[in-house]
Amino acid sequence: MTQLLHNEIPLCQFMQLEIDTLNRLQINASAPLSPNRNIHQTGFAGSLYALAVATGWAYIQHLLQLADNIDHSQCSLVLKKASIQYRLPVNGDIYLQSGFYNTEKVTLFHHQLSNKNKIGVSLKVSILSNDKTCVRVMGDYVVLQN
Repeated sequence: MTQLLHNEIPLCQFMQLEIDTLNRLQINASAPLSPNRNIHQTGFAGSLYALAVATGWAYIQHLLQLADNIDHSQCSLVLKKASIQYRLPVNGDIYLQSGFYNTEKVTLFHHQLSNKNKIGVSLKVSILSNDKTCVRVMGDYVVLQN
C-alpha cells in the first residue's frame, strides 16, 4: 500500500508516509517530522492534514481491494470533505491510526458496495506524537463505482 500511495499521490513520497500495518480492521502509518515540519520545528498543519487524509484513503482503498463482490479497479475513491482538530503540537515523529475496528462495520461497508453505485464513508484518523494524540481528522470519503 505504501508503494500505491507513493505512485498515486506523489506528495506521500515526499512526506515519507509509510504504512506500518494494514488489515481489514485498522491501519497504522508513520512519517518522520523532518520533511513535515514548520518554522517552529513542529508538524506543519498542511502536512498533517495531507498525511491523515492519505492514511484514510489507503485504509478504504484496502477495503475495496478485499471486497469480493466488486471490481475495485472500477472504483474511484475521493475525499468529499474533512475537518481537523489540532489539540497539541506535533513535536516528534508522526504516527497515524485509523480504521473501522470491528468486523460489523467492515461487513456493512462491503454490503453497501454490492447494493449501490455510490457510497459515503466517514472515517476518523488520529495523529500521535510522543505517545500523545495531537490531532484528529474526520474525513468523509465517497466511493464511486464506474
